Amino acid sequence: MQITCPDCSTHYLVDPQTIGPTGRLVRCARCSRVWRQQPPDEAAPETAPAPPPADETPDQTAPPPDEPASSPPEEASASGEPPAPARTRKTQLPALAEDGKSGFIGWVMLAVVVLSVVIGAAVLRNDLVAAWPPAARLYHALGLSLDEPVAEPAAAAAPVLEFKDLQTELRAEGKTTILTVSGTIHNAGAQETAVPPVRVTLLDANQKAVFDWAFKPAQDHIAPDGALAFETQATNPPAAQEVRLTFSQGEHDGAHSGR
Repeated sequence: MQITCPDCSTHYLVDPQTIGPTGRLVRCARCSRVWRQQPPDEAAPETAPAPPPADETPDQTAPPPDEPASSPPEEASASGEPPAPARTRKTQLPALAEDGKSGFIGWVMLAVVVLSVVIGAAVLRNDLVAAWPPAARLYHALGLSLDEPVAEPAAAAAPVLEFKDLQTELRAEGKTTILTVSGTIHNAGAQETAVPPVRVTLLDANQKAVFDWAFKPAQDHIAPDGALAFETQATNPPAAQEVRLTFSQGEHDGAHSGR
């Protein structure tokens, strides 16, 4: 029997037995159109055309005997059996339409990919927002919380109290050696500032502390752009190369060894 593609009108000669009594799904090998081919009506069996006379000139446009007239359409069956051989000019039944299993697998794979992207975007949202801050609005719109950025520690405020006009004097009174350290504490700020205790440290040539003591200045506060003079003494200090003054908290008057 001959079947014809309803789209591209390609003709195929097939064995009626391959169609079956209830018809089957077929696919055009040229345009891939799929349709259900019904079995043929009861009719006399088709007869093969009579061969041409021997003296008739063969058709010059016909393909050589060892070449097919056209690319053969595909054929397959639901049971996986090989296609039935075509009876005329290497034509055969078009391939059956796919059963839909591969399409279902494709949808499942697409769903897995989409789900993975959504989960990754939710888990790594803080990193994504750090790389692209405008994404924070989307997460807030979806009701997803974000970690608050860790505030950078504030830079230490510039000191407003500073030592000026430092002087040191070392004198002997009998067998006693007295070191006197004097100077002023200046308030460089715009507000009144409390004055903490002052620590005096004696350093040797290797910048190692060899002796230290602390004292409390005469006033507790210094007005803006004000200055407070101070003087402190240490008895019999060890030899030193440098005197260093620093502000400290909770110190009291007295001399301390640097050991």
